[in-house]
Amino acid sequence: MKLQLLCGAAKRDITPADLTGLFALTGKPYAGIIDRLALRVVWLERGDQKAMLIGFDLDKAPNPSPWLDEISKMTGVPEENIIYFGTHTHSAPLTTVRPREHDDSTPESRAAMNAYEEFVKGLLHEAIREAQDNKRPARMGFAQGESFINVNRNFDSVYTDPDGNAFPIVSEGICWGVPVDHTLSVTEFVQEDGTPIAFFVNFPVHCCLMFLNYYDQNGSMGISGDLAGNISALLEKKYAGAVALWSSGAAGDINPALFNGVIYPDPEDGRIIMERFKDWHFTKQLLDMLVGIHYRDVLAVIDRIDSFYECSGIKGAIEWSQTESLVENDPYCIRLHLLRIGDVAFYGIGGELYNSFGCLIKEHASLRKTMIINHEASLINDAGYILDDDALERARKEAPVRHFIPGQDSRSAAGTVAPSLLKHTESLYQKVLSDNDSF
Repeated sequence: MKLQLLCGAAKRDITPADLTGLFALTGKPYAGIIDRLALRVVWLERGDQKAMLIGFDLDKAPNPSPWLDEISKMTGVPEENIIYFGTHTHSAPLTTVRPREHDDSTPESRAAMNAYEEFVKGLLHEAIREAQDNKRPARMGFAQGESFINVNRNFDSVYTDPDGNAFPIVSEGICWGVPVDHTLSVTEFVQEDGTPIAFFVNFPVHCCLMFLNYYDQNGSMGISGDLAGNISALLEKKYAGAVALWSSGAAGDINPALFNGVIYPDPEDGRIIMERFKDWHFTKQLLDMLVGIHYRDVLAVIDRIDSFYECSGIKGAIEWSQTESLVENDPYCIRLHLLRIGDVAFYGIGGELYNSFGCLIKEHASLRKTMIINHEASLINDAGYILDDDALERARKEAPVRHFIPGQDSRSAAGTVAPSLLKHTESLYQKVLSDNDSF
């Protein structure tokens, strides 16, 4: 008997009604709302096989350790079949104290964060129940294209000290000449008459254009879903009733092609100058420009989905990469999560994987239709930025001025991560593929 794929989807608005005590990365408070935040759930079922795709317009998906266990018990969906991620927008309230990070929150801000988390949790459970209740016969389709709104951000310069000595330095910046992966992937689930139920968009870029957006004269921020939230909202407006999840691919070293401010090497000594724009309206115009271009690209990929087909199976697996670190008796661990839905692989990374590693994984993947998803349940044990050997070498060169690559203080040891990723990738695909699968 052929098993029918069932799919349901739901979303909830998680924009906080009260911003008091909530804060962003770097501790910046919020003073207003630029655009809304949401959580989105896609329920998938085939016989006794069940899975969920859960995305949050947040920096990270909140509280994965307790919440995933609760969700699994509530629904009967095993944890390895739940993709659980944040879009990594830098302009949403922080949730959950990061593993390995010191908690600098005050009692007041901690209480505000806890209250916001409970608010989100209640809406998450509502959305899961709605998605499950609304499941109906479905088919799936997949297509890929390209979008050119992303750019490498590890910018090389040369600092010259007062004595004329030159030192190579590396900083966050805009590196147009460095190759990056521009692959844009879309998975679509439709009901039997072709009406869209859900979209899953995947593209490697940081959602950080609205970061430090100067919502008021004090430098407080305005809340925004950034690129991800705006693309999802536009798709949901065009395809009424559908739910659209946007996920970041392997973008540990990839930024948007536009920046909230100016950043360049000082012509005098090569030191990096970085100045943010002091008016959020101007930054929002830049965001609108990138959103318009990226949305056009997403629609073009959707138009390429020329066939919808039955799902051949659902299966997930989780493994941990554990490699040497620079800290004795403290190995560098990365949570790796592979969920197969038919012939499409959702590969979750518990950290911010560098683009070169994402390309390496996809090159060796057993399924051509593989998407890398950064920030997937990463707060279980956040690996942070997963730098490749080239970045580690550049960031560890001594210089009189400090390098500024996010994640430059990584504990990982050079030469260890890539072999481990490939070993676990092979193992994960063996676990989720059956002997009779053929794609």
